[in-house]
Amino acid sequence: MNADVLLARCERSANLYGLRIEERSDAWYTTWAFALDQRRAGREKYGNAVINALLRLDEGFPGCPHCEAGSFVKCGICARLTCWDGGARVWRCRWSPCRYSGVPSGQIESFHQHADV
Repeated sequence: MNADVLLARCERSANLYGLRIEERSDAWYTTWAFALDQRRAGREKYGNAVINALLRLDEGFPGCPHCEAGSFVKCGICARLTCWDGGARVWRCRWSPCRYSGVPSGQIESFHQHADV
């Protein structure tokens, strides 16, 4: 099984976390999320994944470890991930210095993770 970890930030707190992903026949799936600090992310070399396929949520995905939001959004400007609870119409990127905001739509079809945390 092919698996990796993507980096994301909590929309509410801006705290960093890891998203465990695994490759399946039709797409990559997020299966688990865990709190993470920047030192550990760098030490474990998280943040180097390149995915050229759909990124979907596994049925058992527990959500953001900080706020329990059940989904995430890829920023249209910086291309990084931030959680999203789907309730608020407007989403905001929590990666500095980006801070872009907008209305999410569609699916993540490819992803190149930034190595700099």
